[in-house]
Amino acid sequence: MATTTQLRVDNSLEETKPALDRFLPPNDEATFHFAICLKETGELVGLGGCHGLAGTFGWPIIGYMFRKEFWGQGLATEFLRAWLGMWCKLPREEAEIDVDPRTVPDGGGLVPEQVTALVILDNVGSQGVLKKRHYPSVLGNRLDYAMQNTSWLNDAAAKLTLKELEAARAAVGDFKENGYAVTGFRYPLDRPLFYVKRRHPAGLYPEARTQEFARTALDQMAPAERSGIYVPRVLRVMEREDGNGFIVMEYIHGRTLKELFQDNPQMTEREARTCFDKISRALRLFLAAPVPAGARPGPCGGGIIGHPLFNDFVAPIEYTSVDMLEQHLNRVATFRVRTAPTLTLERDLHLVYADLHTANFVFTRSGDLYVIDFDMAAFLPLSFMTFALRFPTMMSGAVAAAIAKDFDDLAQQNFEIMLRVADTFGRGSNNIGLPLDRPLPTRSTRLLRLPWENLGSETPPPTDLNQLDGVV
Repeated sequence: MATTTQLRVDNSLEETKPALDRFLPPNDEATFHFAICLKETGELVGLGGCHGLAGTFGWPIIGYMFRKEFWGQGLATEFLRAWLGMWCKLPREEAEIDVDPRTVPDGGGLVPEQVTALVILDNVGSQGVLKKRHYPSVLGNRLDYAMQNTSWLNDAAAKLTLKELEAARAAVGDFKENGYAVTGFRYPLDRPLFYVKRRHPAGLYPEARTQEFARTALDQMAPAERSGIYVPRVLRVMEREDGNGFIVMEYIHGRTLKELFQDNPQMTEREARTCFDKISRALRLFLAAPVPAGARPGPCGGGIIGHPLFNDFVAPIEYTSVDMLEQHLNRVATFRVRTAPTLTLERDLHLVYADLHTANFVFTRSGDLYVIDFDMAAFLPLSFMTFALRFPTMMSGAVAAAIAKDFDDLAQQNFEIMLRVADTFGRGSNNIGLPLDRPLPTRSTRLLRLPWENLGSETPPPTDLNQLDGVV
């Protein structure tokens, strides 16, 4: 029962009986389900058959489960062959039903009846059973994508409790072997259906909303445009009394770019380029997503901006408009040198994804890309995308360096000023320049002699903060 919505074995016979009632009279009219027994002894070894006449794709859906001690003996193949023989002999009549258009030629019309099944990617045994029966793979064996079309996983997520997630979090531990903090984990730990991310109060709902916005935006784009680019579905947000909580999303079976690099240190430039090109496509699609009317700078629905520009990657306040954001950045830009250049931000907002860590890009066996981790994604002017690519976080450097040239057409004029702003934040705090209605402190300035002037160098180093007027 590891892949049922219950996620566990029944605790007692009393708990099992109600689940079996839907297969017994008078409820058996809507199913074609059987006990699976050994012919020689009559011993019950499993259950199987059609447990719903309208499954994920609108067609009848079949399934089976066997006692573990009988796995690997060919019983599933034998059962499926016998069951299909009985199913095909049932009386039929022509009917009109609503089904997923991807399961029929040309999206509709008069077609032969189909029977469907769902198999998770790591259930190699059942995949082999279906291949023996010549089952086509409508969605490339991507259960994670198929789950988006059913309430199955939603029902399973609804049954999760804070207590069990906290226990799983404790079992995983607070830190990885490399010393970095654990922010998310698979659940169940041994056969994951979900990826669970723990978040603090300020980021819990904003990140979940932004991730769902990105996923929905992709779904609404033309299939040819977004082909192969996905975002996991957020299934549930669970909040504790202290405001901390968990974002529960579908688990994606695949390998992160980081894992691909680790597993294949001899990866060719061409192989790596294929991955980087898909990441560039994903970021472009995010930038092209129509932003909701009235959106403010920040996560979808409001919240604190997460971006490499700010100290610790977190803005100090919520900004109600681009004007307010620009005003703050310009106060910081001129904080040490009143005559320093200021920036002019673009007025249009775009979904800027700024956390380019190699662990945030998951590639499936079929080559599809899933983008995860939206704590540094927000509606922002395009200059923020430029900054994230040209001055990324330490963990984002590899991806940023590989794809930056793909975004040379974005606005570049604000980068040097934003770099100075980031340096000022880093030397002090994000609260520099706040509150906005308070005058900046008066400071005297003098021109400092630069180190290389004493060395007689004719060509000084590139402009940076050390070349600006000093404050004393």
